[in-house]
Amino acid sequence: MEEEWGVLMFFMNKAEDKGRGRGGDSEQLIIFGGQRERRGAELKVMNGIEKKAPGSFTRGVREKITDTKGFDTDRLLLKDEELSYCIGKEAATQKKLEKAAGCILQFIGNIGFIAGTRAQRRRCKEFISWLLQQMRGSVTISDISQRDDATEMYIPANCKGWVTG
Repeated sequence: MEEEWGVLMFFMNKAEDKGRGRGGDSEQLIIFGGQRERRGAELKVMNGIEKKAPGSFTRGVREKITDTKGFDTDRLLLKDEELSYCIGKEAATQKKLEKAAGCILQFIGNIGFIAGTRAQRRRCKEFISWLLQQMRGSVTISDISQRDDATEMYIPANCKGWVTG
């Protein structure tokens, strides 16, 4: 995980705990690195812990959309079937969403944590919305020519299967 995110992580004992071992219900994990890298590693840790101890990070958590222009994290609640569709086989869809939006996307329980700038977070939520529309039927995006993150192409109908794999 440290290598994946380019961070340094270690557990730290508080000064008052020295000589007494690691008692208590929790440990203090310290993550060093850039803001984006720290958040990516933190969310990955949260994901792993949530799988082992459900509710650790999701109990009582609600959807949250911030208007912060800079780096922040939004939360999106998903139903089980939506979550599965957004993650995809071997997390392929999740990785595509993350890369296309330029954000960090981590699913912890049924909550999608979307970290990045406001533009990256909005783009990711928009992509997820389109993906979920596609799950139920076809998707029409009316403003493609106005977008700076899309290229429009026309291809022969008989090549659609080749393009989509």
